[in-house]
Amino acid sequence: MYVLVVESNPIMRRLMQSYLTQARYTVVTATEVRDAFTLLHQHPIALIVTTWPMPGSDGIEFLRHLRKADSYIYVLLIAASNSQESVIAGLQAGADDYLVKPLDLKQLRRRVILGSRILNLENDLALIRAEHNHLLTHDYLTGILVRERFTEHAEAILHQAQQAGVACSLLILELDDLNTINQRYGYHVGNKALRMVADTAVQTIRHDDLAGRWTSARIALMLVKATASAANAVATRLESRLAATLLAVPDDPPITLNIRTGVVTTEPAQQNTLPSMIAQAETALSEAALYSSVPARKAISNMKH
Repeated sequence: MYVLVVESNPIMRRLMQSYLTQARYTVVTATEVRDAFTLLHQHPIALIVTTWPMPGSDGIEFLRHLRKADSYIYVLLIAASNSQESVIAGLQAGADDYLVKPLDLKQLRRRVILGSRILNLENDLALIRAEHNHLLTHDYLTGILVRERFTEHAEAILHQAQQAGVACSLLILELDDLNTINQRYGYHVGNKALRMVADTAVQTIRHDDLAGRWTSARIALMLVKATASAANAVATRLESRLAATLLAVPDDPPITLNIRTGVVTTEPAQQNTLPSMIAQAETALSEAALYSSVPARKAISNMKH
């Protein structure tokens, strides 16, 4: 763990650096606030031990700056015994703890250990919050966006495309015969098949494109700045990649996955809405299922107002 020591007195600075280094911390030092700012950008500082008031500049502003950052840095003040008002101001500005001079190095180490434990708890809470937010926005089975979040982001992409005068495309993929797979091989195989389709879709589209779970057997893709020909090319690549991938099933040879695809492109001059594009894509899928003489044949429909 990186510890930053801010101390203008060279003897005290070297003393704290040596003691904390012996305690197996990686220690960097600064003589004033300006140097501390520089070191914050050069090293992954987790904890700061600083004399208080801070040398060289306004320590209150320094602490406020720290608390605006994304990552949490624990701050321990080393204050004179007659600076209680200043310590209170520092704690209110964002410092976490303080010690009073003359400095007891063993007490310093105990407070640094305590600070590191608090940081570990803070990191654990951040991971829990991130996981919770991910579960709210991403489908638990496939890892792609849930329908509501996909709709929100797709609306924004469509609006941006219309403002910029560029095309964008919506694809809805349907895994063919999912019910048959579930009934014959079990839901765990059907879930694996859905994950395979979702993973292949994410690997096929670009970083700025969207993928979302639309229904139990359907996945929606929103392609940024994608013409009809580009969208058709994505659908063809996706179908080819799935056809070349084998899914292991119990008691039978591996199977390939087949999909149908409905594709809708809105051109720059059009003012399509997302609901209308979705309706057109779903109509294309229904027609494919109705008129296809070969099960799981891909049908691509380019429909425009």
